Amino acid sequence: MKSIKTIVILSVIFLIYYLISCAKDDNENNEKSLILSKTEKGGCFVNTPDYRKSAKADTVFFKVTRDSLSMNLGLNYNCCSRLADSIDIKNDVITAFIKDTCTNLCVCRCVCYFTFDFKFVGYTPKTLIYIIKLKRHNESIYNTIMQDTIQY
Repeated sequence: MKSIKTIVILSVIFLIYYLISCAKDDNENNEKSLILSKTEKGGCFVNTPDYRKSAKADTVFFKVTRDSLSMNLGLNYNCCSRLADSIDIKNDVITAFIKDTCTNLCVCRCVCYFTFDFKFVGYTPKTLIYIIKLKRHNESIYNTIMQDTIQY
């Protein structure tokens, strides 16, 4: 009877030790994940007339605040287009996909400056690669239009 109690007590102690060890290992190996929290669109998305006359270059710039990262993309593109966006994050690579979804009266004789402000949470300082891919009206594939590394 005494040996059964000893075995039960030792089994409980071992189980508790095992559970604590697993929880500790999980916390040590879990690096924060970069997650897209929202996208704010500006420029021609909000019909600002100044952006239609703009001669700005296509740009990407970043801002870091604590564990937040903002990636601001400015893109010159046809005024009549309908641009949709999506983000893919794998390992240390952020890929922005911009797609012209226009289906009717899609080409005008003007260029406009569209902006996308992608806001991420869970950022930890490290080197990242960003890739901007564009799928133009009536094209079947995305083409890389910008790519570089950043480090904060």
